[in-house]
Amino acid sequence: MNEKNTGHKGMLDTVIDSLEKSKSERLHAASDKALTAAAEREKENEEYRKKLHREKIELLKAKQGITDGSEFEAKEEKKEYTFFQKVGAFFYCNKPLIVIGSFFVLLAGFLGYDYIRRPDPDFTVMVLSCSYEMNRSCEKLEEIINEYTDDMNGNGDVLASVYYMPLCDMTDQVNYDDEDEKTGTEKKVVNAESASEPEETAAVTEKPKKSQDIYTQQASSSKLFTLMQTGDTIMVISDTDADIFLLPDQTLEDLEALYPGNEHVKGHGFYLSGTKFAEETGYEGEVPEDLYIGLRKVQKGSHYRDEMQKNYDEAKKILDALVERFS
Repeated sequence: MNEKNTGHKGMLDTVIDSLEKSKSERLHAASDKALTAAAEREKENEEYRKKLHREKIELLKAKQGITDGSEFEAKEEKKEYTFFQKVGAFFYCNKPLIVIGSFFVLLAGFLGYDYIRRPDPDFTVMVLSCSYEMNRSCEKLEEIINEYTDDMNGNGDVLASVYYMPLCDMTDQVNYDDEDEKTGTEKKVVNAESASEPEETAAVTEKPKKSQDIYTQQASSSKLFTLMQTGDTIMVISDTDADIFLLPDQTLEDLEALYPGNEHVKGHGFYLSGTKFAEETGYEGEVPEDLYIGLRKVQKGSHYRDEMQKNYDEAKKILDALVERFS
């Protein structure tokens, strides 16, 4: 019986010893883990203390001007953006440049469209006369000239253009109102010496000079100078006021040799006074006696001689038709 009890006691002691050993191992493992964690925390704390110490030293150096403080700049982590985020950021950051660029793109597009759509006339007439009614007659004159114009530029359309660019002498101007210009009324100037003698008062008619502001004159003279440097525009409508700019004796063809016997042709001009010009073009009032149509001479030594000769032949053909129609 005692041997049996002794056997049971030995087994119980073995189980207890096993449990205590297992508990001791777990305690040792937990203790080792705690020590390891404590050592890691101590290491991190030590590194943090060192970092603070370095930053403190660098801060002191920066305050003393030894460094520029760039060591404190934190390194930003590179962030990945989507395509749409990149596009949005680009437009947001470059708004001024995009607005300016868009403006110039639209401007270039407008100018290009305007250049493509701009009419390219086959025949052009320069109108230099300051006559108000001449300006109003240009549209009807274009229609008449268009009847005799050929397709010179080969674009399939026929288009004539009457270019109004008035030129008048700015010196010693006498201003006048629109009514004088429209009706062609001549002003009467009375001799001051005979004013005391009514019965002997002499009425002297004087043609008023046309008035033109300096800006219009400068613009028209610049256009005339530009056109005279090319061989494109041959026909011109002018008068004595504009002749000081045109110099017809030097630049215009002698039409008397081309139209002998025509009473309206004198020197370099086909004069429109007394012709059917007013009736055909709707010119209101009396046509000035010095208003004429002329043709530019072909510049023999110019580099555009061949082109100018071609345009001259076209202008001569049209002038033939106008002389016959208006005479």
